[in-house]
Amino acid sequence: MKNSLQKHILVIIMLVIILIFIIAFIVSMDYLLEKEEEPMYTFNEALERQISNGTEDLKFSDGYLVPASDDDIKKAMQPDLQSTYQFVELNNRSQVPVEILNELLKDAGVLKGTGEYFLKAEEEHNVNALYLIAHAKVETGNGKSKLAKGIKVDDKTYYNFYGIGAFDVAAIKEGSSYAKKAKWDSKERAIIGGAKFIRHEYFDNNQNTLYDMRWNPNNPGTHLYATDIKWPESISGILEEHYEVAQIKPDFIDSKIYKEEE
Repeated sequence: MKNSLQKHILVIIMLVIILIFIIAFIVSMDYLLEKEEEPMYTFNEALERQISNGTEDLKFSDGYLVPASDDDIKKAMQPDLQSTYQFVELNNRSQVPVEILNELLKDAGVLKGTGEYFLKAEEEHNVNALYLIAHAKVETGNGKSKLAKGIKVDDKTYYNFYGIGAFDVAAIKEGSSYAKKAKWDSKERAIIGGAKFIRHEYFDNNQNTLYDMRWNPNNPGTHLYATDIKWPESISGILEEHYEVAQIKPDFIDSKIYKEEE
């Protein structure tokens, strides 16, 4: 009886030790994850990298894209000067019904009536449909640009609604070329395929907000979606309107973007 009791006590002690190790492991992993999420750069360090990396930063002036000054870039990058909708987490589902999506698209040219494709893109790739529509509106001139209407290449019409592969000076030529390579020969394929591209190229690279996609705080001056310094501002304004129409609140990032200045 005594030996049996001792064995039970030993087993209990061993279980307690194992439990302590498990708890310590979980706590240490949480600490490491928190540590990894700490910003790598101060704002001034990020700004310096953005300016010195040879990145093309442009702004519109009298209808033309021209080089932005260092001061222009600083103002466009400074987080506290931007709309909060530049910091909405876009790598999740809005869960907005197709009827509301089509309401948002009713005056959007060739995008009118494509709500079901944006909803499908959201469901397949976990990319916020309200954002996708706002992005497509900006890149296509509200569905009315030449590129939005489709480009005929080798007797087949291709579409590109997110400006993917479009470099500003030759946007139509390069954009349609990418669309051909991706086989975006229907509105549905262009909308869903573009969402897949954004998910894999940006969201999976920890660039989950408009601000991240344009300025990439984790690696400033590299892997940027657009050259126009007002690109995230343009989309965020439309995105805010979409949330108001849908009558829901977005999820904003709650982490620091840059380290504190020393």
